[in-house]
Amino acid sequence: MKIHIRTEQYGFIEEDVDSVLDALIILKEVKALFYGSEASKLTDSEWRSALDTYLTSNTMHAEQYANMSAIQKYVIQEIKKSVKRIEAKK
Repeated sequence: MKIHIRTEQYGFIEEDVDSVLDALIILKEVKALFYGSEASKLTDSEWRSALDTYLTSNTMHAEQYANMSAIQKYVIQEIKKSVKRIEAKK
């Protein structure tokens, strides 16, 4: 059977697998490659603090951003885009 693992908006990796277990193993490996390990992320309290600071002042320390996981960075980027859209409508 073939599985498709989404890697970006229009991109994916296609892989032939023999079983569901093989599919899960490959999925875990690909996610680790694309999103990094859980060690490379802000802690919950650091994340909340960085998010609160960004939402109130639209600023963020470069060091905080560099220490975020890919998912945390994605959330910040989506918030940035949203703020720009809202400000453009004013």
